[in-house]
Amino acid sequence: MQARVAGWDLVHTGPQTVKALLCSFLGSAVRGTWVSDAAVANMVEGLLSGRMAAFQDAYLDLVRAGRDAQGGTDLRLASADFRALKAACLADAAFMIDDLQLDASAALAELFIDAVDADVTSGFKLDFQSLDRPSDLVGLAESDPRVREWRANAGVRLELLDVIERLHAAGVTGPLEWVSDSPVPGLTWRSDRQKFVAQSDLRHLIWSNYTFDTVGGLRLGTARTFASPVILDRTPLRALSVLDPDLRQILDRAAGTVRLEWMSHGASNATLLEILPSAGVPLDESLARLDIMVSALVTERGEAVLDGLPAHLTLAGDVLRNSNLVIARRVKDHWQFERSDAWNRPAPSVTMPAPMTGDGRAAVIGRQIEDAKSGWPAGLLLDDGIEKACVLAFEATYELPQRPIARTLMSAILTDSMPALLRAHRMLLDAAYAQNADVAVAQGLASADFERMIASARLRIEAHDDARRNVVVVDGLEQARFLAEALNSSAGDALRLRYDALRRAIESPATASLADRRHAALVLSMRDRLDLLSDSGVIGPVGYVRRRRPPAGQHPEEWRSSRDEGWISDKGFLKGQWSVAAFDPSDETVKSISFNDLIDKWDRFADLMEAKDHRNSARDSDSGDAHGQPGAGNMPSATQGDDLTLDDLRTWTEATIKELKAVRKAARGDRAVAMSEQSWQRRLDHAGELLRRASGGQNIELRTLSMQLVALTTESEQLASTAAFKALYGEGGLSIVDEKAPLSTLRQLRPGLSQAFDRGTGRPTLGVGADHVVWEVPRWRTPTMPGAGGDRISRCDSWMRAPWRAWTRPGISCRATCPRA
Repeated sequence: MQARVAGWDLVHTGPQTVKALLCSFLGSAVRGTWVSDAAVANMVEGLLSGRMAAFQDAYLDLVRAGRDAQGGTDLRLASADFRALKAACLADAAFMIDDLQLDASAALAELFIDAVDADVTSGFKLDFQSLDRPSDLVGLAESDPRVREWRANAGVRLELLDVIERLHAAGVTGPLEWVSDSPVPGLTWRSDRQKFVAQSDLRHLIWSNYTFDTVGGLRLGTARTFASPVILDRTPLRALSVLDPDLRQILDRAAGTVRLEWMSHGASNATLLEILPSAGVPLDESLARLDIMVSALVTERGEAVLDGLPAHLTLAGDVLRNSNLVIARRVKDHWQFERSDAWNRPAPSVTMPAPMTGDGRAAVIGRQIEDAKSGWPAGLLLDDGIEKACVLAFEATYELPQRPIARTLMSAILTDSMPALLRAHRMLLDAAYAQNADVAVAQGLASADFERMIASARLRIEAHDDARRNVVVVDGLEQARFLAEALNSSAGDALRLRYDALRRAIESPATASLADRRHAALVLSMRDRLDLLSDSGVIGPVGYVRRRRPPAGQHPEEWRSSRDEGWISDKGFLKGQWSVAAFDPSDETVKSISFNDLIDKWDRFADLMEAKDHRNSARDSDSGDAHGQPGAGNMPSATQGDDLTLDDLRTWTEATIKELKAVRKAARGDRAVAMSEQSWQRRLDHAGELLRRASGGQNIELRTLSMQLVALTTESEQLASTAAFKALYGEGGLSIVDEKAPLSTLRQLRPGLSQAFDRGTGRPTLGVGADHVVWEVPRWRTPTMPGAGGDRISRCDSWMRAPWRAWTRPGISCRATCPRA
């Protein structure tokens, strides 16, 4: 409908003041009902602008509000509320606005809700008597507001009935039906409950000399036809162009194809729509049909979510398909969509435990990689011309059906875009599902194809000087390789990390290549997340692989030969010889940081205090008089306040050293608390208080020690606050659990899902509206202190992932158990 009225002048000048007044009046009127302020604002916006998306949002607001208030969804009540709200808006607006644009917008709102109510079984009803005498409407006085309203209603239906017919042909609404009190001679009517119904388009009989727009209104003119609007080659899919004006459409009439190109998350994406010749069906009619069906597939709240489109869609006669999967088929006089999960991907079982789908695993792994790199600085992208040339050259090496996938993949690598990378993987999954009924086989084929395409992209990048030297490109390539390797692992197959590259970057960073250093940066940033993903069953156990047999000095007994992979080992090098290695985003280097770098300084300070104490005690003893009284020596006499401060200084330093040394063996949650910003600020405040007390006394040496303690605490806080130190000895590579949304990955994948967590029972509750599901967290580790339970919460977070749709069903209670627990 929006595409059909795109040229109409429906926007009022200066509507903000009017809109504010209307919203204020109506807000007071509906207060206490379940009609929300958002529904009021959207209805007013629609009437003042004629924007169909605003009417849509008003309707959806009423649907949700009615469901939340009544505990169910009655679309008939929502439609009645929509009409009542529209009438209330018009009644108030009549005091401020009196023109044809408002009447036309109101008529569009009425046509919209009539179309919404016209499901496939009930049909779209049109009163023949109200439209059978256009000359009467034209002849009435223009000054009467009711006349303008009648003309607007008649004119809107006159111009938009072809839209209703196309919506029915595409299976979105029911058939258009003219209803009359008596049969009109010369037409085919059927009797229906004391009325007569005809399904032919009757406009040409009574309206062929009339037109309507918001400038001239309803007027008599020359004879016209009611054919659908002409298809424009630059925007053959008109409705889709309204939903996404930035979408590029390339029509090839000779080949019968439309190529859709768009940008998503900084990466270019594309889908090819192919129309196979059908007897008696013109290409423009097929394009109009395809326009509505594709729009219905991708529309969410007035926007086109194009990333959900498969790489290749084919309209062949009475079937719209993605490879071998049917998306929609023609049934009698209209099209019928198949269940969305039947063509998008197989519906997973909700029986626990269940294997994770390839798409779900990729989404969880991808989110973990994105989070691990969240603190990395942004690099400089390749020049646009170079990037485009690389993408086109890579795309040209593949056959036509695979080119959108190749283009998406190369663009994802060149821009280091995880969303685009996941889209390329999903496109491969869709293609594999279309050819294989067995889910496991399809996922294996998709993973193998994904890895092969990345290897091919790597060869092209390494042959291009500008690309292989660009940090963003190298990061994108290493990210893609890592994701492919993780997806190829499973419960029985280990994720083999590249030992040689890691060893070069960690042990000899000055001579390591850029690719080795960036690979090590990613692996080290993922260190804790690899444990999480492996323990959760998302990936297999973590191991290592190297090409050649290790020399005698590198413990060859730790390695075994593998015919397919080279030399492999299951030893935990990241927790052993490389346990002190970390990536520091501040200077983008891989470095080794020992916890002793922190502890040794405190031990040296304690030794310094002890030495000074012994020297002062010996000096006092040597200078004592015959009665055993201590002499003055070289150190000023200590007051009672000085003695107390000296005791506090020694006691607090020893307690701090003990607290810091305990961090090394503490659980991640306890480490995070001990190394947190709040804990270090507490230490800084205490050291400052000791210095303040020492400054008020007479002991200069004690004051000097207190100043040194403040400097030591400050230096330690600066070291402990670095990302590299936190990764090794603080919170690690995982964020601390947020009590309000403990399942952070799930929150990012499903932001509309509410979360509540009872740490006492270990049960998170997930909800959508009035529906909720209670889960019990698998007890991998029993928490001993607040914060220590974060490890098992994080594992539950990774395991509870997008493919299970059982959460939104009312009355389902699930108890989750980990396959590897």
